[in-house]
Amino acid sequence: MEMLVAVPLCCLLLAGLVSLYCYTTTSFASLTSYTSLNQKARYASDVISRDVRSATSVDDTTATNRLVLNLPNGTVTYLYNAGAGTLVRSNSVEMRQLLTNVVSLSFSLYQRPTNSALTYESLPLASPGSTKLVGFNWKCSKRIVGSRSDSQDLAAGIVELRNQ
Repeated sequence: MEMLVAVPLCCLLLAGLVSLYCYTTTSFASLTSYTSLNQKARYASDVISRDVRSATSVDDTTATNRLVLNLPNGTVTYLYNAGAGTLVRSNSVEMRQLLTNVVSLSFSLYQRPTNSALTYESLPLASPGSTKLVGFNWKCSKRIVGSRSDSQDLAAGIVELRNQ
């Protein structure tokens, strides 16, 4: 009689422990994936911001998926490859992959605000020759192993060209 009660209780306890282990493992993998995406996005944002701030102008070959900056010591190109899901920074010396698992990315060019009295104002769009501010935004997504969900990270920013 005791076996009829003990075996189902032990099975229930064992199922609970296995469920807790699976949940904990998935949560840890999710947190690790999110942390990795966030770290890479912050690094890429810092590199882009540094280059934009030190740029003298934006090159005419800039598009929504490519940003070309004229720096005092040469040209830097940021290229988003939608097929590979990567963002690459290149100059005359090196080519470095900044981001992987990129779902969407775009660069925007803006002029300075025309009315400083307004608290929230939309920025007027600019051509490469009249650019004073460079905007970027991207979304990265990474599938978590052993799960149906994925980690996602969004980044956006508007940076001023200071050397104009």
